[in-house]
Amino acid sequence: DCEFPNPIPLGYIFQAGVWGCDTANQYSGQALGECVVNETNCEPTFVLSGCFPTTPCDFPAIDSCQYDVTDCPTGQMLSGTSCQVKCKSPYMTPLGEAHG
Repeated sequence: DCEFPNPIPLGYIFQAGVWGCDTANQYSGQALGECVVNETNCEPTFVLSGCFPTTPCDFPAIDSCQYDVTDCPTGQMLSGTSCQVKCKSPYMTPLGEAHG
C-alpha cells in the first residue's frame, strides 16, 4: 500500500477520491497518481505526475478585418485554454468549401 503524499505537492488536489490539477492556482494537465517501487529501498512510493503550471502565451497577430476574435482575451492567454476565432464577411465560405 502506498501512502498519499502529505503535504500534497503544489499543483495537485485530491477531491472526492480523485486526483486532479489545481486549476484554481493556475495548474493544468491530467493528474496521474501511481504506486511505484522505490529502487533505493524497495518500498512502495506514491508518485504524482501530469500537472503543470499554466503560463501566459502571447496572442498571435490577427488580421482584424478578416477574423473575429471578440470571444478571445486581449493580450495573452493561459496555456491549456482556448477561444473561438471566426471568419468575418466576406471571408466566410459556405460549409464544405475550402480555400487556400
